[in-house]
Amino acid sequence: MAITRRKFLIGGGVVAVAAGAGILTPMLTREGRFVPGKPRHGFVAGTEGPLPQQADVVVIGAGILGIMTAIELVGRGLDVVIVEKGNIAGEQSSRFYGQVITYKMPNETFLLHHLGKQRWREMNAKVGADTSYRTQGRVEVPFDEEDLVNVREWIDTRSKNVGSDIPFKTRIIEGAELNQRLNGARSKWTIAGFEEDSGSLDAEIATFVMADYAKKLGIKIYTNCAARGLETQAGVISDVVTEKGPIKTSRVVVAGGVWSRLFMQNLGVDVPTLPA
Repeated sequence: MAITRRKFLIGGGVVAVAAGAGILTPMLTREGRFVPGKPRHGFVAGTEGPLPQQADVVVIGAGILGIMTAIELVGRGLDVVIVEKGNIAGEQSSRFYGQVITYKMPNETFLLHHLGKQRWREMNAKVGADTSYRTQGRVEVPFDEEDLVNVREWIDTRSKNVGSDIPFKTRIIEGAELNQRLNGARSKWTIAGFEEDSGSLDAEIATFVMADYAKKLGIKIYTNCAARGLETQAGVISDVVTEKGPIKTSRVVVAGGVWSRLFMQNLGVDVPTLPA
């Protein structure tokens, strides 16, 4: 279905949000349309047949987080079912940023990403397929002298307290090594931070490969099957209610991306997703 850019913006209320900014004028006068895309890996179909009556865990959302969570839980001996309101990796998980980095990250997220890099380095061998993950290394030039001081302090502090047995591989580089890393750069950079073990994923490949692997493990992924709410008995979760029927369970993982906030609001729980 074709839709003009003007109608889309006005219908979505974007004009009201950005009123007075002036940047929307060219967009409002230019026609456009939505064009269906197809990831390079190809879409992965959901599980056919009726919903199971029960599961040890129900994961809500078949994006990268939901798929990886289900794989982890199955590895711990649990029976897992995923319900997805649309298609597998149909939203953010087929167009995410893709970098797995730790550079200048605070304590709250550093260790999660540090461990994540190691897990992704092992993933191709684990699943027997190319997930698209590559260790590439990442160079970031400090903004100014103050930023350079902060980076040096962060590297010094983090190298003394990694929090795991995985080596910390971020350092300051300059001179010939920096020139080699920034081969072809026009600016005369003199010093930078270098995260040697950072990597990246291709958003059009990674989640779909992992979804294929999840299905091989016996994980059922029901697409076009939105979760509508949760039922409880004596204060404990008893069922996940979906548009195709209920699933009895006592454990639920909500991995619905930006939709998680709307789902949790129905339970009286506020999940502030905008800062993420």
